[in-house]
Amino acid sequence: MFIIKFNNMVKNKWVWAAFAIVVAVAFGASDIFSASERSRAVETRIGRLGDKAVDPNLFELASRMIRDEDRDATARDVWVRYAALVRARELGLTVSDDLLARIIRSDPAFRGEDGEFDRGRYRSILRAQGYTPVAYQETVRAGISLRMLQGLVATGPWAAPSVVEDRARGLSDLYTLRAATFENKRDAATVELSAEEAKAFYENHQDLYRLPEYRSAVWVSFPSSEFPQETAVEDDDVFAYYDEHIADFKTKDADGNETERPLDEVRPEIEKALAAVSAREAAYRAAAEFADRFWDAKDQSPDSIDFEAAAAEAGRTVTTTALFAVGSVPVGVPRGQAVSDAVFALEGGSVRDMVTDAIGDETTDAPVVARLLEVVPSSVPAFDAIRDRVEKDAREDKAGRLFQSDATAMRDTFATGLGAGRTFAEIAAENGMDAGTNFVFSYLDAQAGTQVVASPRSVAQAMLQLGPGELCREGVPVPGGVLFFQVVEREPEALAVLERVRDGVRRNLSADMGDAVWRNWLSSNLDAMDPEPLTPFDAPEDEEDASAGSAD
Repeated sequence: MFIIKFNNMVKNKWVWAAFAIVVAVAFGASDIFSASERSRAVETRIGRLGDKAVDPNLFELASRMIRDEDRDATARDVWVRYAALVRARELGLTVSDDLLARIIRSDPAFRGEDGEFDRGRYRSILRAQGYTPVAYQETVRAGISLRMLQGLVATGPWAAPSVVEDRARGLSDLYTLRAATFENKRDAATVELSAEEAKAFYENHQDLYRLPEYRSAVWVSFPSSEFPQETAVEDDDVFAYYDEHIADFKTKDADGNETERPLDEVRPEIEKALAAVSAREAAYRAAAEFADRFWDAKDQSPDSIDFEAAAAEAGRTVTTTALFAVGSVPVGVPRGQAVSDAVFALEGGSVRDMVTDAIGDETTDAPVVARLLEVVPSSVPAFDAIRDRVEKDAREDKAGRLFQSDATAMRDTFATGLGAGRTFAEIAAENGMDAGTNFVFSYLDAQAGTQVVASPRSVAQAMLQLGPGELCREGVPVPGGVLFFQVVEREPEALAVLERVRDGVRRNLSADMGDAVWRNWLSSNLDAMDPEPLTPFDAPEDEEDASAGSAD
């Protein structure tokens, strides 16, 4: 009954108030009796920041945040993040619980099949990522505080007018181009490939052939239609439902005027809706109680409780899924995506790690509880088993590399010929390409989707900052080959267009400069706070590990 009791508790604000007081007193007493010991322990294990011992919880949060962002983060990177979090606290940059809840609930990753926030999916995703809800909430809260701090530090950086002007003209100027397409004549099917080359390609591209982990599960559902509905409905509940759903009881006449249907008229509808709510709540309670049986046995071996026997006792039918991959939806399972997420969050080993929570909530028509059945680890098939596929991929890769060499040589041919005074059209014709006629093009045309040339956005990016007579620095990939072009003329666009582009460039450059200011500030902030890490930042990895081990 753990989940049921907890759900009832969190709905009672007086229980929460009493709980908060008890926790505050407990932590206060802990601080009184053990602050000095804890401070010395922290110093020993991590170090100090100025005249203050490192807060181990905040340091762990900083470490988790920075390593989630960059697995190659250094010890100094962790200290930089920790110092920024300390500074945010000093400045009082806090995040309210209401704002935190709104941000988390609005995350699309946590939405169920109905598009609404799904607590079961939320918990499953967090567990798969190694987070508890509290740890995740503190991570999100810290991230918001850092963005607030960044807003204070990096507000209003100034971009040099000359830089803005140069960039704006590159984006708005009209370029007259002459272009020619160099055809790719490398046929992958005829490319020679040795057995050694195929095997080397297989060894170097294992991820191309890696099969995902697959799992299967057994599951039971608790359809609300199978649970009794309360027939006696309190007047207060009817009144409350009517007030909360008044929009559902409005009608419009022919002139568009809205009229609220009287309570007496819609009362039967409300009583039916409330009865359905009671049935869903009963279904969820039954699912939660079923899942709690395995929570109570969380430290026992997986075979200590028979899922099928427990289901039979609860009057539920057990169904087995086929194997399914992470992120996929098992066929025929209610709330399939949420079940998939929950099953892949299970770690196995004990009963609790083999069975999910009740997947759904009091608003769900058919909450589900699932048990992990089989795990097929991710693997790479043997070379001989997929030889044909590997050889095909290796030939395509080799053909692509050969054509890249051809294109590089062709670009050199254009550059040499232009340097010798020959025209772009002459060089193209000698090498079997049609240079066509000149055309006018701009970066703004590309952004608008103008198709005067193949791959317009790539061409526009390649021509930026080029002047009259200049050749593109490399060929632009287009269907069937690569495009080479020469800038014939470059003229300014209308002043009004330039002004509009200039404003956008100024904002983007300021944002880029703001990011640079923020990065520099983060480093200088740590230095200003006089860090004293137990292990120097430039210590080898094995030395850091040894220090951590001795501290333990």
